[in-house]
Amino acid sequence: MEPVAFTVLFQRPVSWIGRIVTFVTGDEYSHSVVSMRGRVWSSQIPKVATWAFADSPYKSKITNYDSHTIMLTSRQADLVESWLNGRVGSWYDVLALVGWLFGITQLQWRNRFYCHEFCREPLEKIGLLADVDELITARQLMNDLETIRNRQ
Repeated sequence: MEPVAFTVLFQRPVSWIGRIVTFVTGDEYSHSVVSMRGRVWSSQIPKVATWAFADSPYKSKITNYDSHTIMLTSRQADLVESWLNGRVGSWYDVLALVGWLFGITQLQWRNRFYCHEFCREPLEKIGLLADVDELITARQLMNDLETIRNRQ
């Protein structure tokens, strides 16, 4: 079975909202999405959504992104895809944004995800990353992906 690429696209801010996000988080990236098997999943306001990559709004904005890819086994990719698809339509974790704003790193709703957390969570579920309860930044997610890549 062929390995499956799991790619996280990290977006630099392209709007005033993105600039506020990067200011509050102290990070250079305002958003992240998962791309795998020709699809994109995004936790965004108001809800988690998915598209075929060819139809994705991210395809035309690819120059605003940095990407990090790790390889998954077919079985791991099946589990990740199932987890991602199971969250489509779920509400965005607006409470986490409030937590970022006030520096309360554990202010979150259960089963709701902000973008970086949404990209990291399925990797926790398949055992590639340890579970964390605090808000994470794009830079932390990049470091986690690099750690996985170095172990592969």
